[in-house]
Amino acid sequence: MKNQIQTASEVKNSSLTRTLAHETRKIRMRTICMLSQMKNAIIFFILFGCLAIPYVQSQDFDHIDGGQYSKRIEYNIRHRGEYTNVYNLRSKDDREKLFFGEINSPVEFFCSPSNEGASGFRILMDSLNNSYMLEIKYISNYEWVIRFNRSEWLKQYKVETKSFSISKQLADEIYQNMVFLISNFKGKGVGPRFYGGLSVTFRTVVEDEVWSLWIHNPQENANKIAMLCRKIITDAIANELDESEYINILKSL
Repeated sequence: MKNQIQTASEVKNSSLTRTLAHETRKIRMRTICMLSQMKNAIIFFILFGCLAIPYVQSQDFDHIDGGQYSKRIEYNIRHRGEYTNVYNLRSKDDREKLFFGEINSPVEFFCSPSNEGASGFRILMDSLNNSYMLEIKYISNYEWVIRFNRSEWLKQYKVETKSFSISKQLADEIYQNMVFLISNFKGKGVGPRFYGGLSVTFRTVVEDEVWSLWIHNPQENANKIAMLCRKIITDAIANELDESEYINILKSL
């Protein structure tokens, strides 16, 4: 009798296990279907936290008959070393490597006008203190190098650095807008070759990937974000950062 009870219990448990497995498969399939239909929302898990990015008109990110551009999504780390990681820097030119070194920061912006020195910034996170640092970079001797010493110009550049502590809200807003810009940016029509003007690079780290977008003469929202980033650089150099102004602009995009 005891063995019969055990057998009945085992049958019951086996049946319950099959039922749970079947329900789990059904839930998994429904979840996959739901995710495939979520075209209007993208969720990114990042160092800054989990950010839900709202739907906007994709036309705001169309690059119509504009300058050349390059959009890349790659592994962020080429391989993990014993003491330090080796980062994927293939989307960076020599000046960007001069500015940002051998790592990819969560947020990087690089700006290269044809008639003045390059500038940019990156946002770093101190996980121990849960704080955020805005690091401004700019070339202070561009005119001298161009006028007097064009040979080996990269070695002659003097890169100045200014660092500022910023709020998590500003860091999140900049990151969120850059990620959404790169994700939704589309080239339309035929891109003519422009000479001169402005070239910008937006770069972010999303989970295990590094996303980068280089644009020659940006348009629409890309240009708005680029102009705001340039304003942040100009204000920072003058020690006149205004976080509330930048946050309001970013929220309006």
